[in-house]
Amino acid sequence: MVPGAAANADLRAAAWALAGNGMRCGIGAVYGDLVAKLASREPDAHLEGMTPRQLAAHFAGTPAGVAVARTAACYEAVNGTWRPPTPADLETMVEAYVAALAETARAGP
Repeated sequence: MVPGAAANADLRAAAWALAGNGMRCGIGAVYGDLVAKLASREPDAHLEGMTPRQLAAHFAGTPAGVAVARTAACYEAVNGTWRPPTPADLETMVEAYVAALAETARAGP
């Protein structure tokens, strides 16, 4: 396994562990962890105080922009409704989490 693939596998495993049994709180845990990790890379941006849409706008035009936007949209769709998360929601959250963190890691500080 190449180093980037190993790192992505670790991120994927972490995201699935956060997702837990796939309930709404799992979606929130994945989103919250993503925001915390992104915020630690940009402490002066105050990302943890942003709404999901503001977070997506902050990363728009960056390599991680699409992944952050997908995560934010999925989080809002699940958190803002009464419907339970679907397997597709969980897959979206996990894969976008991996992509966002992998892209921001490649981009550097």
